[in-house]
Amino acid sequence: MVALCLVGTLSACTHARVLQAHASVAQAERVNRDLDDRTGTITLHDGSRIDARDMRLSDDAVSWRQVDSTAVQSTRMTDLRELTFRSRLRGAFDGLVLGLLVGAPAGALFIDNPSGGSGRRLKAALSGGLSIGLWSGLVGAVKGSRMIYRVEAPSRTANQEDNARASSRDRQR
Repeated sequence: MVALCLVGTLSACTHARVLQAHASVAQAERVNRDLDDRTGTITLHDGSRIDARDMRLSDDAVSWRQVDSTAVQSTRMTDLRELTFRSRLRGAFDGLVLGLLVGAPAGALFIDNPSGGSGRRLKAALSGGLSIGLWSGLVGAVKGSRMIYRVEAPSRTANQEDNARASSRDRQR
């Protein structure tokens, strides 16, 4: 049982979502709700990383304040590789669910005295599920779940594809 608690303490969840480089207004609003009052990291395509707060997404740009500054900065969505931040609420939920799923079977399997019958096993399963679930939920709330929004490059239009093929044919001649 101690080993299960240790594994739950050391593990963490990561959730990744894909954003379009030209996000719809609805998608930008959903992401902005997730980013509300969070500090995170902005990674650009050139590899630079920015510790940011007050991140906001629009349909074609992202704005933020650097952690140690009050000035607002922004860049085009096409320059953005990913937004990363921690969600403590999501971490608590993930920890609680995983703890319940692991703790209930562990409690039922590892009870001290199985002679009590199925009622004793049910009580042990509930006890194990709740104790490991609550512990994991607390740890999840402290550690948080890592949330990543990866920006997908805009797809090439049919016209751009035709131009690229024509250019390739011209070079081969």
